[in-house]
Amino acid sequence: MKENTIKDPLTGELFVPKSSKQKYATPANQIKHNNQKAQMIRMQKYYSQRPLDVNWKILNDKIGSEKEITRSTEFMRGAGFSVGHFTHWTKYDGGTHRCVYNFIVIMIGTDKIKIIKT
Repeated sequence: MKENTIKDPLTGELFVPKSSKQKYATPANQIKHNNQKAQMIRMQKYYSQRPLDVNWKILNDKIGSEKEITRSTEFMRGAGFSVGHFTHWTKYDGGTHRCVYNFIVIMIGTDKIKIIKT
């Protein structure tokens, strides 16, 4: 074995790198390894990210081209919206409200939800 031979992280094959920065035997190995790492991260985040994605799709669908709308809580729950899943809080109009990415979700009592696109 030569002194400058290294091991490909994906396949484990030994190879002589053509440059000092080369870590994979082939570009295809690098792409495959990076795709596998990204897939593993997506799978680990799936159960927390999925409800947020669903909420965002519902809000985006319901608001359409409007700037803000008000819907009943039951209507939103029937569409699959989950009030318990949000990305952050923001201050708006004198109060602190839940947000799902670029939407502010304001609870009006227990029976109405106001949605504002930011």
